[in-house]
Amino acid sequence: MVAHGTIAFDTLTTSDQVNTGTEKSLDTSYLYNGSIKAYGHHSGDSPTTATMNDKFNVSSLADNGNGDITYTWTNAFNNEYYSASGMSTEDGTIGYVSLYYSRSYTRSAANLRLQGIDNGDSFDDGAFTSFMCVGALA
Repeated sequence: MVAHGTIAFDTLTTSDQVNTGTEKSLDTSYLYNGSIKAYGHHSGDSPTTATMNDKFNVSSLADNGNGDITYTWTNAFNNEYYSASGMSTEDGTIGYVSLYYSRSYTRSAANLRLQGIDNGDSFDDGAFTSFMCVGALA
């Protein structure tokens, strides 16, 4: 028989007897508010052929055109004001690709839309793209 239940606490305290012999504490609000809630890394110059190499809390990747990607969350954020950071590599021919929120993006708790632009001011997908987001999940 498997028991199911909930354990509620504000601070988790552990003993680090093996390494230092001291206690270590973690405020559980850090787990709720401060840790990474979504991340992903994909390769491929086009999200239609992109391979998700690693992901957490990402249900899908959509191609909105050159250098324009939407990541949809498995579990949505509490609101649209979570923080995101992303980066992309150059693709070998166009130089760098910088990521930023899409110009036509309406902030959403359900997804993140990023655009990449190269050093020639053209929308472009980098060979590798990664991102991470923090904030409270719904």
